[in-house]
Parts: sequence; C-alpha cells; structure tokens
Amino acid sequence: MRKCNRCKKILPKTEFWNKYSTCKNCRKEYMREYYRKTDKKLKINRKYKNSDKGRETSRIYNKKWHHTKKGQEYYKNYSQSENGKLLRLNAVKKYYKTKKGKETKRKQDAKRRKLKYISLFNNPFPDEMPVEYHHINNILTIPLPSIIHKKYGYGKNIREHRNLIEKQIEKLYCMDIDKIFGDENGMGL
Repeated sequence: MRKCNRCKKILPKTEFWNKYSTCKNCRKEYMREYYRKTDKKLKINRKYKNSDKGRETSRIYNKKWHHTKKGQEYYKNYSQSENGKLLRLNAVKKYYKTKKGKETKRKQDAKRRKLKYISLFNNPFPDEMPVEYHHINNILTIPLPSIIHKKYGYGKNIREHRNLIEKQIEKLYCMDIDKIFGDENGMGL
C-alpha cells in the first residue's frame, strides 16, 4: 500500500507507476493538464521549425555541428553501426523509388556502361507500367515498356539489340530512327 502525493489516497502498489509517487489516475490527469498547457507552445515551436527562417537556422546549426570534431566522430561511428547502415540503406531504397531517384539511377547505369544519357522525351506510359530507357545511340534514350525492351534482344550484343528494338520503336512511336538521325548501324550519331 502506498499514499498518492496528489489525491492523498492510500492505494495498492499496482495502482502506481513504478517510479512515480502519484497514482495512475492522478498521473493521467496531470499529463492531460501538462499537454493542454504545453500544446500551445509546441504548436508555436512546430510552426517556427517549419518556417523558412526555422529551417534555415536548423540547417546552419547542423552544418556547423557536422564540421566539429565531435560531430564528425559521431557520424563516422554511427554510419558504421548496424543502425546507421540500415538507416542509410533504407534511405537509398526510398530515394530510388522517387522520380528523381529513378532518373539518377538510369544516369548512373548509363555512365557505368560508358554511355551518355539524354532522354528524347518524357515517359508517355502510365506510372503503373514498368518502363526502361533504351539507348537508340550512345547518347540518346527513349522510354519503352520493360516487357518490350526485355523481349526483343535483351542481353544480346548492342548492335543486334538496337536493331530489334528499332522495329518496335517504329510501331510504338511511328518514327524511323535511321531517317531522323541518319545512322545505319545504330551505334552512334
């Protein structure tokens, strides 16, 4: 049995949270009052943090802290920890699902294959349809449904692949790449 400091009732120990000297009911009541009072302050604080000035202040503070020895050491240790690696991996996965992330990934893949990456036009297909960007030459790309891109010559040598896909591009977009770019072999401009 314990005595509540707030309501002064003597209650069994099960009616108390371990570290508090007030009973559960009094503690709940106190927390409701506390949040009611501080909610206004929290809203003002949240409003400031979301304002341009608040974001800029936060950015400057974080930038300064990152350049301190303590900040660099903290981030180095955290990025090597399991949580840090997992957080980074999840952030990268989330980024690559965005429109900008997908574009970045395509450019990285093209660079890895020693190709340039300039898209002739935006993706005309619905978002639900998986799309791959096909290189019509070593610089320019064109969006194609993944099914078509993989079905016709995927994994063959470049010249064969481009020739097979060229026929599909003519059907899909009603455009003859050879006539537009004056390239017989499909390997460059």
